[in-house]
This record gives sequence, C-alpha cells and structure tokens, in this order.
Amino acid sequence: MVEAALRLSGSPLRRAGLTLVLVAGEETGCEGAAHLREGPGALGRAGALVVGEPTGNRPVIGPQGRASGCVRARAGHSARVDAADGGQRGGQAARAVLELSGFRFEVPPDPLLGSPTLNIGTFQGGLNVNSVPDEAVIGIAIRTVPAQKHAQLRGQIEALLGPEVELTPSLT
Repeated sequence: MVEAALRLSGSPLRRAGLTLVLVAGEETGCEGAAHLREGPGALGRAGALVVGEPTGNRPVIGPQGRASGCVRARAGHSARVDAADGGQRGGQAARAVLELSGFRFEVPPDPLLGSPTLNIGTFQGGLNVNSVPDEAVIGIAIRTVPAQKHAQLRGQIEALLGPEVELTPSLT
C-alpha cells in the first residue's frame, strides 16, 4: 500500500489529493479503525476510500460483515464422565466442530460479496490426557453478507449446537 501510494503520488494522471492511513488491530477488534470513527474529521473530507485487503489483487466493493465467538462445552466433574453431569467436554466440542463444519447458510450469495463463510479457527481444552477437561473452547469466525441478521444467525447456530454448548460473541 505504501509503494502504491508513493507511485500514485508522483503520477501526472492524479487529479486529487492522496492520504494514506494505516490502522492496527484488524485481527483483534479493529481498534485502529474504531479510533478513526470516534475522532470527528479524522479522515478529513474523502471522496473515495480504498481498504487494502487480500482480494487476489482485484478491487471489490464493500466488506463482508463479521460475527465471531467461542463455543464452550459445559463443565462437569472429572469423576463423572456420563451425560448426567454434562458429558465429556472434548466430545461435546468435537461434535460441535462436526456440526459447524456442515453448517449451511440460509441466504443466497451477495452479488458483490459472494457467500458467507464460517471458519473454525481454534480448538482448546484440557490440561492432560487422563482427566476430563473442565471446558473445551472452539473459536469461530463468520463472515456475513448484508442479507443476514446476526441475531437470527446466532439463533440458528445455537439451535444447531444444542443446550450442551454455550455460544459467546467476541471481537477477537
């Protein structure tokens, strides 16, 4: 982006001013972009805005939305591995991963943004191999399209996973 801005700044074809703004924290809650939003006039008066993202080096219009969260299997006592005490957290988490990997979005692809996606990014649980984990946590990231409502999507995922697991939204 810096190289492109430097090349464009010296171009005889350029007809407007150019400001390059770099922000941090995209993967941890977009803190840099949030700071710009909170500071009135931080970007000045822009006629156009380009957000540099990996898009296969072709421009696209608009970003997908984002819904992230953790799926937690309920805790139980290590001496009770049966379903009456919540079952095995690792097994519940593994079943949740299988359910999520087969999840189908009930929305047509957006003409500009394509289809929504669901990524299982992390899977954590347990302290050692000979005890039942007190919890197992799966980190998921969902990229949505404008036709989707996040509250409705969350309800669909909660219904899919059932009462054995807890879905907690997050910004990470």
